[in-house]
Amino acid sequence: MKLEYYSTIKDGKMQRNTALQIANDVKNFEGKRVHITLEKLKSKRSTQQNRLYWLYVTILANEIGYDKNEMHELIKFKFLKREKVFEKTGELFEYLESTAKLSKSDFADFIFNFQKWSAETFDVILPDPGSNFEIDL
Repeated sequence: MKLEYYSTIKDGKMQRNTALQIANDVKNFEGKRVHITLEKLKSKRSTQQNRLYWLYVTILANEIGYDKNEMHELIKFKFLKREKVFEKTGELFEYLESTAKLSKSDFADFIFNFQKWSAETFDVILPDPGSNFEIDL
C-alpha cells in the first residue's frame, strides 16, 4: 500500500488536517517497516505553456509535412530521449520522457530548445510567446 499526502509547511509544521490523516493512516502499518519521503512539489507546466507548445508543434508539423502527433513524438525523441541501465543485467534501455512530467522551468527550457531547433534545422521561425501573429492552420 502506498499513501501520498500534500501539505504546505508553515512555521515548521504541516497543515493540521494532513497531520491528522497521517497519524490515522500510520496505524495501518503497525509492526511494519516503512519508507517515508518528503519532497518539494514541482510546479508542472502551465496551461499557457501547454497551449504554446502545441501551437509550435502544429506550426512545424504543417511546415514540414507531419501530423501534430508524429511531430510531438519526433520532438520528444530529439529532446527527451533518456537511457537507463537495468542493474541486474547491465542492459541499456532507451525511453522517451513524458512532457507532462516536466516542471515549469524544465518545460520552458524544452520549448526554447524546440523553438531554436525549428529555426536552425528547418528554417521555421516559431513566434515568441506574447507576440502578435496570425496563422492559417
